[in-house]
Amino acid sequence: MMNQEAILLRTIGGPMLNHLNSPGLDGVDFAIWFIGGYGRNVYSQIAAAGKDLLLNSIRTNAPELWAQVSGPDRDRPGITSPTPAFVQFLAEFLDTAEVERAMAGGQDEGESAPATPEVITPATQAAPKPQRKGAPGDVM
Repeated sequence: MMNQEAILLRTIGGPMLNHLNSPGLDGVDFAIWFIGGYGRNVYSQIAAAGKDLLLNSIRTNAPELWAQVSGPDRDRPGITSPTPAFVQFLAEFLDTAEVERAMAGGQDEGESAPATPEVITPATQAAPKPQRKGAPGDVM
């Protein structure tokens, strides 16, 4: 039977790899995605545990994920280590201050909020004018 940690890691492995391998996305983007799905409390627990515990957990509980984010260690033959890109990704993911800034819109104190574009929803969109019965062009 898998423990909760293994289940979580296997569930988020695909999205984690998608964020890692997508140009323009980074660990902060993944943290925001993670918080949206699993909540700030779970994210905070992972961030508090730190990089080494997270790496060990991935190595132990999600070998398929580990195989994709690690490679041979130059200094220790027969040992695998996380790739530099994955180490950077995790550093970004675990940077709680940067994640908070990004979730707040990237604003520093004193900056004004960017203009919000108008979003047209069915409630704000003008309703089409009803056609009268027997109007020209109606087929009866």
